[in-house]
Amino acid sequence: MKKKGGELVRRTKSYMLGCLNKELKQIVELFVSYTGSKALLTSHERHTLNATFDMYAQQ
Repeated sequence: MKKKGGELVRRTKSYMLGCLNKELKQIVELFVSYTGSKALLTSHERHTLNATFDMYAQQ
């Protein structure tokens, strides 16, 4: 395909955001169920996770 259609882009973006939402919910559940589990992350991992949450909130 030379050029992706707008509908394909919207459907793909919606699907990817749905998958990301599912994964972020699982991560939040893990952090809630295991207290102190966020301390196990390195600062780079925490920064990446926070950026991911911010990006998802903006979408």
